[in-house]
Amino acid sequence: MWSRAHRKFARRCCQELAESSLEVCREVHREFTDRLSRARRKFVRRMLGVHQEFTKGDRSSHGVHRKDVGSSPGVRREIT
Repeated sequence: MWSRAHRKFARRCCQELAESSLEVCREVHREFTDRLSRARRKFVRRMLGVHQEFTKGDRSSHGVHRKDVGSSPGVRREIT
């Protein structure tokens, strides 16, 4: 939830943008989408790393090795 100060600031920014030229609005929009896109890519990369670490730790703690991955769920095959 945003504080009152954040809401006032956002409202003022929106008002100033509305009063600005179309080119200024486009530039702000481009910069915003650029930053959002970079943040999303960074977040996805981080979550993939977390997922890989989690699944790697999960496999080793349950005695499942790469050679066992792909076997039927609930059926553990020992490959020697």
